[in-house]
Amino acid sequence: MSGDVLLGYLEDTENKLLLGSQFFPSKFGGKPAWLDPKYLPSHSDLQCNSCGFRLRFLLQIYAPLDERDDLFHRTLFVFICINCNQGAQVYRCQLPRKNDYYDFNPVKLDLSDDCSSERFSELQRNINTFSDKMSSILCDLCGMPLIKKTANYHDNCEPNDSKRSEIVFPEYNLEIDICSTDENENDYCEHEEEDDSDNNEQEQDNIYMESCPSNQNINSNSNYTDEDDIVSSFDGNEIVSNHAGHKNGIEVQNDNGPLNGKNKSEKTGVKTNHCEKYKHEDNLLEKIMMDNVDQNSNEYKLLKSYNEKLKESIDNVLDDSEMRAFKKLSVSNENKDKLFDKFLSMSLKYKGHVIRYCYNGNPLWISERNKLSGSPPKCPNCNGERVFEFQVQPETIVLGNIQNNKVNFGILAIYTCSNNCKPSNTSNSHYIQEYIYIQNNPY
Repeated sequence: MSGDVLLGYLEDTENKLLLGSQFFPSKFGGKPAWLDPKYLPSHSDLQCNSCGFRLRFLLQIYAPLDERDDLFHRTLFVFICINCNQGAQVYRCQLPRKNDYYDFNPVKLDLSDDCSSERFSELQRNINTFSDKMSSILCDLCGMPLIKKTANYHDNCEPNDSKRSEIVFPEYNLEIDICSTDENENDYCEHEEEDDSDNNEQEQDNIYMESCPSNQNINSNSNYTDEDDIVSSFDGNEIVSNHAGHKNGIEVQNDNGPLNGKNKSEKTGVKTNHCEKYKHEDNLLEKIMMDNVDQNSNEYKLLKSYNEKLKESIDNVLDDSEMRAFKKLSVSNENKDKLFDKFLSMSLKYKGHVIRYCYNGNPLWISERNKLSGSPPKCPNCNGERVFEFQVQPETIVLGNIQNNKVNFGILAIYTCSNNCKPSNTSNSHYIQEYIYIQNNPY
């Protein structure tokens, strides 16, 4: 049975304006673009449960839902600990279309618009006014809630520090492509020895783009009949403030899942299709420590050489031959990890993706080891069941340029309340903590 998912890629953008709260971005690094700017998590909410260190903002995903009015705007925020590498938290925030902070019909922007135009100048003034209202409660440097309301930044966020770049992760836009990944286990194990680049290119060119079914119904009104129609409808969409009807951002055919909509939004940004071709080669694991493997094999030597290159530069990431060698090395292990092999195949087929999104679907575990046993904990706010929503891939570490920050994981699997419950009336925060499971790097 095939499984179609949304894949997220990091994209540089010169126009940082589009990564602000008023444009409902999906983004990596920088400061959080808080959805509800008033009822924020407290400083203590964003401390590591393991070591007490303040968490650092990793990324956010804008994932609205059609099923209720109060889910018109919906964003998930992920934070990780760079001190002990054992803590991570995720928060869900949602707002109705009519709210105290954003226009009922938010402005549409295109990355091709002239940033020097009067239109942008007016938008910038509005954003500055919006930011000024939040300046008294957020650190100027990291964008996290302040402890002392009289200060402008946290004690360990020094404004003149030469290590300013270490206060936040590098900032990127998260571009989402809709790809049919056909995650069938047999597709990965039976053909792993094949090495036909022409066939691989043909396969990439013929990717059928649709949304993740996730045990939900595909829109029966969809009239797409061939690949060209589908690609023309979904190519190059940035998840920014592109509203059509009552929905914004990327639209998918799934009626019930996030990132969907009944009305198609306008295309924005530069036309790209990461499922067919991606400019970065992906890095899956930083270290190779394999037991029961012939360390004199060519595959092992090749990957050892790769690790040495990676230490010299983050640009030295896995090429096709190294990835295939990694797969063969996995096969040579007498205790073959089928999930690990499957994960590697996915990384090879869709290079460079850092997000795998499949609402109410299943995670693609990196290994048989350290998987979540059983169901995730129920929502403490409403006692509802949680469902899988998306995972953060290990490629994030290198492609996001955060490998120098004691960050190491296999995948981060995020589960959210199936009820998408509202905050309690007594809560001072409109950010509800969800469940994040860290599957450690298996090797």
